[in-house]
Amino acid sequence: MAAEAVAFQAALTRLGFNADSSAALNANGITSVRDLINLDSKDVEHILKIIRTGPPPVPVPYLAQKRLNLFCYWATRRNRLNETIDAARFNDAAMTQYGSMMTLSEQAKDEDLIVKPPGEYKTGTKWKAFKEGAIAYLNCVKGKHDIPLAYVIRENEIPQVNQVYQSKHHRLIEVMPLAGAEFE
Repeated sequence: MAAEAVAFQAALTRLGFNADSSAALNANGITSVRDLINLDSKDVEHILKIIRTGPPPVPVPYLAQKRLNLFCYWATRRNRLNETIDAARFNDAAMTQYGSMMTLSEQAKDEDLIVKPPGEYKTGTKWKAFKEGAIAYLNCVKGKHDIPLAYVIRENEIPQVNQVYQSKHHRLIEVMPLAGAEFE
């Protein structure tokens, strides 16, 4: 447990938090990576507003706030995928990768859906055409954490260990747990 706390404090330092601002985060209940799960940018903004206004007021650089938002996104997404969320893994490469993912995620919210939902399945219509349309639609529609909804209709319930996937998109569909609050 102590190693986890040290790794978390080191991660905060990499993000641009000094000793005072890290201590203020800890005083507000942010003491480990697990505390970042499901925090969004508004939550981070609110916590940092409390820290910046004090008492005593503690300055927090704007870029540290941006990086903390990214750290929250990283922790939430990795938790949803049942991946390890060790603070030491949130390095420069992870910041770059997840920063791009977060930006693309925000841009995708603004774009219109290209694939139309399939019409209602009616007796006497061709099942194969309906199924392919439904799969195409669910591959385009993203659920929570930008996971393609096609994962809910995948054929393999349990992902295969050490499987090589065609793309990150296919990996997300195949490794997403079919249990938990987000799935329900």
